[in-house]
Formats: sequence, structure tokens, C-alpha cells
Amino acid sequence: MIFDHPLFDVVIQPKTNKIVTFSKRTVSTDPYPSQDKFFDYLMRKGMINGDSIQGGNVYGSLEATYPVNDEVDTVEALLLVIYYFMKDEVADVKAALMYADELEDNYTDPDDEESTELGEVPHKEKKGSIDPGYKPYGLIYRL
Repeated sequence: MIFDHPLFDVVIQPKTNKIVTFSKRTVSTDPYPSQDKFFDYLMRKGMINGDSIQGGNVYGSLEATYPVNDEVDTVEALLLVIYYFMKDEVADVKAALMYADELEDNYTDPDDEESTELGEVPHKEKKGSIDPGYKPYGLIYRL
């Protein structure tokens, strides 16, 4: 089991020759695009059967089968390819999640210089660009 990705966990099942990803329940971002990118990466590297990618029996999971090779330990090769994927992907996803959290904090709890107290901004008699007394159709509204 690999728990390094912030959006999903990876499970390699050597008995059934499957690799399964389970979405983490604690995140608010949809993990499917990252899972899809993960399986696409494994497929391009030749580590999984491309036609075997499918949804798992658990909500938010994806699974695929990998071919067995008698000359190379398949699980070690999978771990190496997953390492290279995680090395690049995890930093990008963590940065995006951190940015989203900082942006939300900025909106919900702004700094003193970026906010105003109630009554600090004076009220104007006319606001906006549309005059509320303007009648666009002339005599129709006078009748």
C-alpha cells in the first residue's frame, strides 16, 4: 500500500495482478483526474493493461490489471514507476491544494489591510451605472 499521494491511496495486489487506487475521504477536491493521470502514466510506461482500467467495487476507486513477467519482478518494477510518478505529481498537487486553502482563507479571514470595517466606506446616493428612475420605453409606463 502506498499512502504518499494527497488525494488517493495505491494498493498493489500481487495475488490477483491488480493495482487499485482508493480516494481519500478527507479531501474536498475530486481525486478522479489525478487517478486518471496515474493510470494513464502507468499505461504509457507499459506497466498495466490499458483495456483493463475500470471503476472498482468501492466508490471512488479505480483498478487495472498488470501483466506478469517471468524475467523481471513486476511488483518492484511497478514500485519504481510509481515512485517516479509520485515524485513529480505529489509536489504539484500539494501546491495546488495549499493555494486553494490560502485563497479560501484570504476570502474568509482577510488581513486588516485588505478589509474594511462596517461604516468605513461612505454610502453614496447613486450607485452603479443604471439609473433606477430611467424608463426605457417612454410613454408605455405613463399610462
